[in-house]
Amino acid sequence: TSGKYLSIAAFFSCPTQSTFFHPSCFKLVAMPLKITKEMSSHLIKYVRSIDVAFNPFDMRTRSARELLREVNSERFLQANPKLKVNPDIHSKPNAPSVKFSFVDGTDVSFDCREYLANEMLMDVWRTTMKMDDDFEMEGKNVDDM
Repeated sequence: TSGKYLSIAAFFSCPTQSTFFHPSCFKLVAMPLKITKEMSSHLIKYVRSIDVAFNPFDMRTRSARELLREVNSERFLQANPKLKVNPDIHSKPNAPSVKFSFVDGTDVSFDCREYLANEMLMDVWRTTMKMDDDFEMEGKNVDDM
């Protein structure tokens, strides 16, 4: 085809050429990771504590408040009775923040002005999925921690 791409214009409309499809017409969209309730109930066991600090009168705290609402769910607290959720609701002009502490001793902190609640949780789920894999490879059980 000497530098040309296969013709699939019958299926797709390509603005660069009428008869040949060019790869620049594709938009690569990353599929979001799907975390089921069962998965999140298992993965929350790798979280030891969650510290959420915010000023309720500050408009920047929306994601911190939403994350606090989500992690205080009965399902998470039943799945991990050792989980400590520590809200720090104050009147200081500090930026809202969230800190997750994991069973392996690592911490992850977020500046909530830059993240949505679901973005923070997805980062945590990715971290805990890696821990879950590592624990499985080492023959450890998170319930023993």
